[in-house]
Amino acid sequence: SCKSNKMEHSNGGWGDSNGGRSGYTMEQVDNEVLGNSIVLNSITNGQYHDVDGKLHDFGDERNFVRARLAEANNFWNADKIVVEDGKDYDISMYIHNDNPNLSIVAKDVTASFSIPGISDKIIVVNGYINSSNANPTKYWDSIIFNSKDGSQFYLEYVSGSAIWETNGKSAGNLNDSIITAEGVKVGYNSLNGEIPGSYGTLGYVSIRVRAVYVK
Repeated sequence: SCKSNKMEHSNGGWGDSNGGRSGYTMEQVDNEVLGNSIVLNSITNGQYHDVDGKLHDFGDERNFVRARLAEANNFWNADKIVVEDGKDYDISMYIHNDNPNLSIVAKDVTASFSIPGISDKIIVVNGYINSSNANPTKYWDSIIFNSKDGSQFYLEYVSGSAIWETNGKSAGNLNDSIITAEGVKVGYNSLNGEIPGSYGTLGYVSIRVRAVYVK
């Protein structure tokens, strides 16, 4: 169950319902190594276009949850981030149907973040992706938040901050249920849970949290 996954993987790192999927290069995927199968977030040398159309290296798509200081145009931290009291941080989740064929559509794609309701010196936030017809069907990755000076802190979700970014018509705000176990449906042309294969259809879910030190 998803619940046991959250317990098992509270210490960080990526995983999936298959116990650790294989990675593929873009070259292998372009050579149709996936056939008609649907696999999400498994390309080891992924790339993406920014809003200006520039191509960037994303790296290993299995490491798909990242964080950065809000409003900053700096690079995203892929594993750990140090937080300061009262500052806001954006957490992003990358979602890509790796099959290069547009007619191979991932169904019932949902995204969710698990923000622990605790105070600690270290807090692990997990991101989860589910798809009913992908193999694996469940994917997760995490980002570790550390306090700057060893103080205890908690992360407060900024209500209304959830956004879906994609080239499709569905881009826009997402429901706050993104931080529940059920999560929210995403999609390319609408928020119907359907994401066709190819690089042009990938997207990002992002939320904002505030780090609050316990005085």
